[in-house]
Amino acid sequence: RQLILRRREEGATVIVSSHLLETLSPLCDDIHLLDNGRIATVYRREEYPRAANELEELFHRHYLTRLSDKPS
Repeated sequence: RQLILRRREEGATVIVSSHLLETLSPLCDDIHLLDNGRIATVYRREEYPRAANELEELFHRHYLTRLSDKPS
């Protein structure tokens, strides 16, 4: 966590792949949700939900919607 914050302060781009959105969201400028290796949704800092658990709910809602859209 400290390394990510330090690199960010230095102006570096840091890419982290994780399902732990609650832990990472305070460290991020952008969160990209991937679907089959492609960017499906991007949340910018100003679009972040106020609580990390809301972000997790958005993540689950996005993927549950995608799963329900697929033919059986």
